Amino acid sequence: MNSLQTFGAGVGLLLSAVLLGGCSSDGEFTTAKVDGQVLYQGQGVAGAVIVFRPIEDSAATLSGKAANGNADESGRFTLSTYEMGDGAIVGKHRVSVSAEDPMKPLPGRVPDDLIIEVKRGSNNLTIELVP
Repeated sequence: MNSLQTFGAGVGLLLSAVLLGGCSSDGEFTTAKVDGQVLYQGQGVAGAVIVFRPIEDSAATLSGKAANGNADESGRFTLSTYEMGDGAIVGKHRVSVSAEDPMKPLPGRVPDDLIIEVKRGSNNLTIELVP
């Protein structure tokens, strides 16, 4: 192999390492369990759809797939990304909460600047809606 071929192979390996950093061998990012409750003025919010969208960090070229879940009658939810109940990708997320039924709007909204960090292990969160 000449020096140009060696250089090209090295660049290819480096690019692969950068693109796959934080991913498993099947291309999925590492997830952590996330459950919690959506509240408005201390009361559970039923019928809410919760979405966590990963925020790209400066070291990553990919941010990963969003996680979502639906709140039950007491506002409790469990997030899923790749399979049911697997949680959200480890890292920071922008959070949105919307009504499952557009004819039944939520009593409040997520604060505009809400960012939640999902850490390895289990994450139990409370999302408090504001007027």
